[in-house]
Amino acid sequence: MKKYKLAIVGATGLVGRTALKILEEKNIQNLEYTLFSSKKSAGTELKFMNTRYLVHELREMGIDCFEPFGAFYIFPSIKKFGMTSEEFANRLLEDQKLAVVPGTAFGESGEGFVRISYAYSLDSLKEGLRRIKNFINKLWWFNVVFSYPSIWKPA
Repeated sequence: MKKYKLAIVGATGLVGRTALKILEEKNIQNLEYTLFSSKKSAGTELKFMNTRYLVHELREMGIDCFEPFGAFYIFPSIKKFGMTSEEFANRLLEDQKLAVVPGTAFGESGEGFVRISYAYSLDSLKEGLRRIKNFINKLWWFNVVFSYPSIWKPA
């Protein structure tokens, strides 16, 4: 599959923002992008492909992740759930019918992370996040029950 690289010069200006809007509407796959702007525009926030929304929602669920720059995916940490990235991805797929890529697919240093693409509509992302939240809630109850079995014994 061919991968495209794109640099947008003047990303914070009218032409740059229009280009980002068109890219978002067209939902072009296999695209790596780099955004450039003048020193005067440093710190200007650019919302692109629902990045901020996804990062915020994952953090609200207690999942640590960095805001991505130059890609259509994020790489959140799943270390706190006590399973490998492959196990997490497989269980999420089985339980919620939601696919993520185990971090180990990108090398040993990817262990403890999963890759989530955000090159989808906002509605699709909301549904995916709902499924992740359901899965995490089930893990939490599972861990409570099996970590403290005496609490749950019938009287």
